Amino acid sequence: MPDSGLSVLDGLNRQRQALLQTVLWVSMGVVVMAAVISAFLLGGAFFTVASVGSNLLNIALLGAALWLNDRQKMRASVWLMMGTTLLVGGTSLVQGGISENLLQLYVYFIPVAIAGVLLSRRELYLTAGLILGLVLSSPLLHGPDLRLGDYVLAGGAWSVALPFSLVLGAVTLILDRFGIALQSSLRRAVAQEAAYRDELAGRLRISENLNEEQAFNTAIVENLPGIFYVLDEAGKFVRWNNNFSTALGYGEDELPGMNRLELVGPEDYALIEQDHAEAFASGRSSTAVTLISKEGRRIPYVLNRARVSLGGVAYLVGIGLDRSEIDDAQTRIQALNVDLAERLERITALHEIDKAITGSLDMNTTLKVVLEQVTRRLHVDAAAILLYRPSSESLRYGAGLGLGGTDLQRTNLRVGEGFAGRAALDRELVIVSDPEEFRQGFVRSAYLGAEKFESYVAFPLVAKGELQGVLELFHHSRLETDDDWRAYLVTIGMQAAIAVDSSSMFNDLQRSHQELRLAYDATIEGWARALDLKDEETEGHSRRVTELTVRLAESMGMSEEEIVHVRRGALLHDIGKMGIPDSILLKPGKLDSSEWELMKRHTIFARDFLAPIPFLRDAIDIPYAHHEKWDGTGYPRGLAGEQIPLAARLFAVVDVYDALTNDRPYRAAWSKERTLAYIREQRGVHFEPAVVDAFLELLQRE
Repeated sequence: MPDSGLSVLDGLNRQRQALLQTVLWVSMGVVVMAAVISAFLLGGAFFTVASVGSNLLNIALLGAALWLNDRQKMRASVWLMMGTTLLVGGTSLVQGGISENLLQLYVYFIPVAIAGVLLSRRELYLTAGLILGLVLSSPLLHGPDLRLGDYVLAGGAWSVALPFSLVLGAVTLILDRFGIALQSSLRRAVAQEAAYRDELAGRLRISENLNEEQAFNTAIVENLPGIFYVLDEAGKFVRWNNNFSTALGYGEDELPGMNRLELVGPEDYALIEQDHAEAFASGRSSTAVTLISKEGRRIPYVLNRARVSLGGVAYLVGIGLDRSEIDDAQTRIQALNVDLAERLERITALHEIDKAITGSLDMNTTLKVVLEQVTRRLHVDAAAILLYRPSSESLRYGAGLGLGGTDLQRTNLRVGEGFAGRAALDRELVIVSDPEEFRQGFVRSAYLGAEKFESYVAFPLVAKGELQGVLELFHHSRLETDDDWRAYLVTIGMQAAIAVDSSSMFNDLQRSHQELRLAYDATIEGWARALDLKDEETEGHSRRVTELTVRLAESMGMSEEEIVHVRRGALLHDIGKMGIPDSILLKPGKLDSSEWELMKRHTIFARDFLAPIPFLRDAIDIPYAHHEKWDGTGYPRGLAGEQIPLAARLFAVVDVYDALTNDRPYRAAWSKERTLAYIREQRGVHFEPAVVDAFLELLQRE
């Protein structure tokens, strides 16, 4: 419901509560007066428990109705009062009928009047019907006679009840129309009052809003970041903000009537006039102009103006921003952008060096990346890195960029010698800014003396507390080495030291690994020679089969890593014979069955001997399986086909070929043709067919 509707309803309720309060007090008076009259007429007969009690109860109930109405519970109060009246009167009629106390009938008009005025039409007729029923039922219950004192009027009760009923009906109809009219009047009165109050409140709100808006607009104008002003068509100032006076120095008493042209120099008169006319013609304008303060200070401004109309009079509203602040801000932003770009480039340079360290362990590649980033980010013309050699305590040329000539590449400085040697010895930055000092102190290269460098920097490269070398910077003009430049030099120098250290460590590790691998292979070859020397007839056998097996493996496409293990396995193919007694191993004649069974175990001895050695574990295939046969009739496990490791299948062909083409105690060497014929014959029986084909092709090619 709208607020105005709520206020009307509230007002109507207040009016009805006030009317009910009056009726209740009148009813209270009527009850009291009736009790007094009854006491006067009846005398002592009135003062009975029932009579006095009923009157007191009636008064108490009316008091309760007054209390409920005062607590904003009007409808409950109305029904309590009406119920009390009907209860008291109805009880008397039902018990005693219509008697000489005719006032009891008139009391019934009270609830009818209340229902008609304060309640609805339905409740009015409900109340009237209930009363009419009580009155008409009395002659039926107690007879039609009416007692008046000591006299009895035959049929008199109906003579009272019927006229009363007619009067009650008439009063009910009148109250129906009167109640509607009263309710309408009350509603109109309350609505008019509410409308008046709403209108008054609305006007008050409008006034308050106007005041607030005016204060708000004034606050905005006074707190604008620039100047604010209003000009009339003649170009005179009619309003301005505090910033206008503060920025231009004119007092409040000087600005009224002051003309716009008084704020600019003669060179801008035409521009201001043109802009003023354009703003009034088109509705808005914008221009950049220099305003002159009262003290003569020239301030660049951007003026934006718009035409407004107040009361039919045209004005020009303008806002001006001090362009010098914008220019300063743009300059600062540009400087910050340059600084940010420089820092980003420096971070990128460090990232590139990190990538070089992690992506390539080649010393030359890493040093090249370092020098490229150093010359680009530190803005120098040339740079070089001297590497430290601990064994000779000297600095030697490692890499250079932007330097000509070859004499610098022969650099070999003792630590402490020259600028770079001093930086290495003291582990401190050395900066030379005097060209003459540079020429006198830099004697190791004729090229550098002729190049006429004016600035030189030597920075010691230290990683993990150890000297790695010296970074040298060369520039043809004077370097501006501020704190930021030096800090970045330290950062990139540390990265360069880490790069040199990582590359050196990798090179040392590679060299150590190579030396260890050579030591392993030398040991294996020593074992093979020892086996060959044990039997003069087989001397050189291990070397020959190894070389031929390696060539066969290469021809069949085995990888370098696999060939390493093939070579080791071929050298050690008979290592298991160290477990065979010499009486059997060197026996000139044919071995008996028991001796042969023991001889065949040399493959198992080889496996047991090599398995505990980690770096030889992958070389076991040949010593353990080179006597297996393609058809599964070999030993020690009877493997067949591709169950036999590839390395063992290759070696089997080479081993038989070398054994048959060389003398043995029990037979003379076969010819090459006979041997190859035998190998072809064993194709698919002893040897894998594909391996035989590759072996024959290899021999033919060689």
